[in-house]
Amino acid sequence: MAKRQVEEKAESLKKKKRGYQESYIEFGFIEAMDKIRAECIFCSEKLANESLKPCKLKRHQTTKHPETVGKPKEFFLRKRELVVTNRPQNIKDIFAKAGSDQKQATVASLECSLLIAHAKKPHNIGETLIKPACIKMAEILCGPQVANKFMTVPLSNNTVKDRIDRMAGNVENTLVEKIKTGPFSIQLDETTTVAEEAILIVYVQYIEETELKQDILMSVNLTATTRGEDIFSVVDAYFTKHNIPYENLVACCTDGAATMMGKNKGFNSRLKEKTPHCLVFHCMIHRHALAGKHLCEDLNVTLKTVVKIVNFIKARPLNKRIFAQLCEDEAHQTLLLHTEVRWLSRGRVLVRFMELKNQIRDFLTVHNQKLSEEMTDEFLIKTYLADIFSLFNEANQRMQSADANVMECKETVDAFVGKVVYRMKKNGNGRPATVSLATTTVRGEVT
Repeated sequence: MAKRQVEEKAESLKKKKRGYQESYIEFGFIEAMDKIRAECIFCSEKLANESLKPCKLKRHQTTKHPETVGKPKEFFLRKRELVVTNRPQNIKDIFAKAGSDQKQATVASLECSLLIAHAKKPHNIGETLIKPACIKMAEILCGPQVANKFMTVPLSNNTVKDRIDRMAGNVENTLVEKIKTGPFSIQLDETTTVAEEAILIVYVQYIEETELKQDILMSVNLTATTRGEDIFSVVDAYFTKHNIPYENLVACCTDGAATMMGKNKGFNSRLKEKTPHCLVFHCMIHRHALAGKHLCEDLNVTLKTVVKIVNFIKARPLNKRIFAQLCEDEAHQTLLLHTEVRWLSRGRVLVRFMELKNQIRDFLTVHNQKLSEEMTDEFLIKTYLADIFSLFNEANQRMQSADANVMECKETVDAFVGKVVYRMKKNGNGRPATVSLATTTVRGEVT
């Protein structure tokens, strides 16, 4: 008896199964692929067979897609045609489409991770800012159906880190394979960060087809001492790990520090023991910067006076604000501090000083009479040093370009020497001995 009741109930439910009607398109619904449910053409949500009632379909439309209420029937028909065209026709197409969507989401994740790495932003910015912003813009401009696709793009902190690490590893392996097949040269640069960490960066130059290219080969934190043997041990361990042949290393460029140039324990001497044929030379940009440090006593006093005036104005916030008011109509409202370790600092400081010399004189007349008296006409004449250092900085920046090579650096230095000699002849009343000393040093070091 109970079994019969169950069968009768199942039969009655089967008989009550509702069918899709063409009028439901006015609420934004089409017949689903299983021929039982109704599918929304805007959000792709599928309603159960029991919900195939006009009142329930209309409630879905008014609550989730109120902007479509009152639209003409032609609007829904165009949407239906678009959905039906893009809908897979069988189970094989469904799996293929799902795989294609996942593949596109992975590609989008890789591209976004690359942008995060280039912008040097924290890895969690993908899930905290970029992804929510994309979803919000897609909802406003394209609707929720497109926004749902953005939700499938993986941009978590660990995912972005993994993507960046994999791309970096792929780039490194590609670069290593290139230098294994032909001659290359390296350039070592040891720097110290704000946190007082010693970092060794090794650049590599190699020939690809007919072009000379330069890339970063490795970057390592030197946790302990930074002696020449320590630096060589790090480089040698990297070469050994990646099976890079020393026979392909034809040149090495370093600065003039004792850890690099030392005769017994320097990096260069250790490298020569490993590969005697390698040409070791002093960095041309560094030699150019060293040559510019030699000034005669008069010009050195002039530079110190400029630094003293700049420090007086910049040291106190009140002086800085008052001076900024005097320079309201100028292109710049502040002076630049001189930093000895920065090669381009002197030129920029002197150029800015000469641009604002009238405002500086007015300020010192009121606030420091002693420094004001030092700004004589003879002092201002000697600030032609700004022109020399402007040429110096221009040459230095050209040599620091990513595509620069030894030949181009040599041409840049020769052009700089020619410009200085030309200005010496043109001025006539300057101090040719000082400039001649600097130019002789540069020419001698280059050749």
